[in-house]
Amino acid sequence: MGGLRRLPRGGVPRADEDADRRTPGGTPGLRVRTRRRPHDTTDLGERAVPLHREAFDAGLDGDRRRQAVVQLASTLRALGRPQAGADLLLAERDRASVHLDDAVTALLALAFVDLGRAREAAALALGALAPRLPGCTIPLDRYAADLTAPDPTG
Repeated sequence: MGGLRRLPRGGVPRADEDADRRTPGGTPGLRVRTRRRPHDTTDLGERAVPLHREAFDAGLDGDRRRQAVVQLASTLRALGRPQAGADLLLAERDRASVHLDDAVTALLALAFVDLGRAREAAALALGALAPRLPGCTIPLDRYAADLTAPDPTG
């Protein structure tokens, strides 16, 4: 994967120490979430997945939790597990929030494309864009609904 960062000199153990130093007094969930970052931003995504789960178990709430869900879904998708990422994101959409809703929707649309559900992906993208395009909101909402409506011809 091109463009990914290298781990700091000393590799993963050094990255773990750096994460602990950067989050003094932080919750255990935040410390673990910070430790997983070097794995996620390099080609070590498979190592990041258990750290994501550990961060959830240790306790993340609010925006940090939602951001971690988006990051885990992205990692799972990059590892060729788009259904697992989509399942996380679908559950996340049911949670009350206004922060990072577009990120959840964007990653879900990408997962749907990977799963061969391009029409649903396009409907998600159109639905997310519609409120930001004055004069187009109603037609785009209708087009998005049409993309996911059952085909009347069969």
